[in-house]
Amino acid sequence: NSLQVRVTDVSFEVNFIHIHVKDSGGRRFMVEKRNEGAAALPPEGSQHYLCFEARHGFVLADQGMIDPGAE
Repeated sequence: NSLQVRVTDVSFEVNFIHIHVKDSGGRRFMVEKRNEGAAALPPEGSQHYLCFEARHGFVLADQGMIDPGAE
C-alpha cells in the first residue's frame, strides 16, 4: 500500500510529532512520529510516499461521521 502525498503541516504535541499530508484526491492523513529530539522533519510542501502494510492501517472516525448507535 503506497500513496503519493504532499506535506501540509508539521505540529508538535509533547512527545509526538504530527505530520499532516494530503494526496492528489484531497484525502488527508496524519503520520505520528515520536519526538526524540533528533527527528528529521519533512518541509511543508514536500512530496513523499506514504507506505504501510494493510494490517497496520487504521481508520479513525471523524466528527462528520454518523454514530450508528445514535437515534
